[in-house]
Amino acid sequence: MNFNFDLFIDILWLGTLCGIISTICVQKLKNAITILNKKIIAIPINIIIGFCMSQLFTNLSIKMSLCVGIITWIGAETIYDQLKTRKVIDNQEKKELL
Repeated sequence: MNFNFDLFIDILWLGTLCGIISTICVQKLKNAITILNKKIIAIPINIIIGFCMSQLFTNLSIKMSLCVGIITWIGAETIYDQLKTRKVIDNQEKKELL
């Protein structure tokens, strides 16, 4: 079995792009909806956005699109946590309230 490095890079790139989009969507939903555990919302939304974007804009198989969805979830959570630790998200929310 040969490792397809180009396919791996394409999946990582697409997952990262979808992660940025899903982070924005999850943040908007978290501001609009008041639910006790907001992390539960983020997981399926990230996977669904990654899967749907992969199916719509590429010719990847369903199995590879699920990989994109999982990478989107991992990447989106990492991006969100990094923005939260640097207080970029908190500052943005305070500016919207003013």
